[in-house]
Amino acid sequence: MLGRPLFVAIALHGHPRRLVPLRLLAWSAVSAVPWLVGAIGPDDLRLPLWAVALAVDYAGLLTGWPLPRLGPAPPSGWRIAGEHLADRYQQIFLIALGESILVIGLTYSGEGFSGRGAAAFTVAFVTTALLWRIYFHRAGHLLAEALRVAPRRAR
Repeated sequence: MLGRPLFVAIALHGHPRRLVPLRLLAWSAVSAVPWLVGAIGPDDLRLPLWAVALAVDYAGLLTGWPLPRLGPAPPSGWRIAGEHLADRYQQIFLIALGESILVIGLTYSGEGFSGRGAAAFTVAFVTTALLWRIYFHRAGHLLAEALRVAPRRAR
């Protein structure tokens, strides 16, 4: 979360849109502390620290990542490419479905063979395959179009 905005800010040297990744970098640096401390700290503090980090991330998004002397970034200045965003969501969804199939297979392989186990495996696998079909052949394509025609894409 820190490397990407830093790289983009460097690549956009002198460009007016350079301020948005710098804002993201600053807010990500602040939220990184509770994320990391929660990950390596005591178990009883993990959830509260992660809740704080999540609140910081969402507060930054909802307020436009304001910085001292710069103020917030107006959503009208954000360039949102619907096709790119839809493609990213498709990649994340594909990974999630792949993980689901992996867990389904591993769970079934650890069981002794039974009719109920085979039925559960079949239902889980078919459901995952249908989710893939629905998303990649319909919903994933609608997202790009919906973002393209949205009056306030950033929101």
